[in-house]
Amino acid sequence: MKKITILFFLTIGIHSITIAQNKTTNQIAIDENSICHKWIFSDVINPKFTKKELEETKALLEGIFIEIRKDKTCLTSLVLELEGTWTLNLEEKYIIIEDERGSVKWKIHSLTKNEIQLSRNDAKQIIVFKTTN
Repeated sequence: MKKITILFFLTIGIHSITIAQNKTTNQIAIDENSICHKWIFSDVINPKFTKKELEETKALLEGIFIEIRKDKTCLTSLVLELEGTWTLNLEEKYIIIEDERGSVKWKIHSLTKNEIQLSRNDAKQIIVFKTTN
């Protein structure tokens, strides 16, 4: 019985390590080229929200996108589509977008080839965007 228990926990441990390594290896370097995509809303992460609040928030954010272009211009669609410019603060992992509404800092929490996780200004809520590229 002890051998089966040890084997069970060993298997779970190896599986957990493999998953953690895959998540880590999927991360790509944050730089001006890697963030240049049209990022389309996919999900929201907010541990303080109930399931209903998450569903309502997802419904409100459906269809938003941020298009970050290599020429340092961008297009954001939150309520309105607004043209602007962007800069990248690599030290603090922020994308700063300037448009007619002012300046918005998007904190980069995670970046993979097809997904970026951002929070707006100092918000705790993380917005997950995906790209089709």
